[in-house]
Amino acid sequence: MNNSINITQCDNQLIIVVVSVETQQFYEIANVGSGPAVDFTINLVKGVSVRPKIYTNGTSTPPAPSTTNIGLPTGKYLIYYTGLNAYGPYNFEFTLNDETFKLLNGQAAAKYGYVWNHGGPEPSTIEVNIEA
Repeated sequence: MNNSINITQCDNQLIIVVVSVETQQFYEIANVGSGPAVDFTINLVKGVSVRPKIYTNGTSTPPAPSTTNIGLPTGKYLIYYTGLNAYGPYNFEFTLNDETFKLLNGQAAAKYGYVWNHGGPEPSTIEVNIEA
């Protein structure tokens, strides 16, 4: 499995974190603020974790595709995400290893603030493994 996340819609802010099953250590792997269109790929690879640079695109013009590698220690991780909306419509979409996660405008109960998240009373069911 290549552990690749491709973010294709992010309006307004998408934050993705992973938590180690073994150590319960949290790592922020994406903090993306954008207009409606984005094409940003994150490859999760074995390595020393470095907090990712915040990616922003303040216009409605799609930026050129961009890719970055995020290092994580070897192990099993659970993924959590949240989408925030400050004004106007919202749209969030990303794929992880060919599985799509999305919230399109009008599908959330809330219109502002935290409009989309993965989490709840049970641990996440979205997993990635970083192998030695």
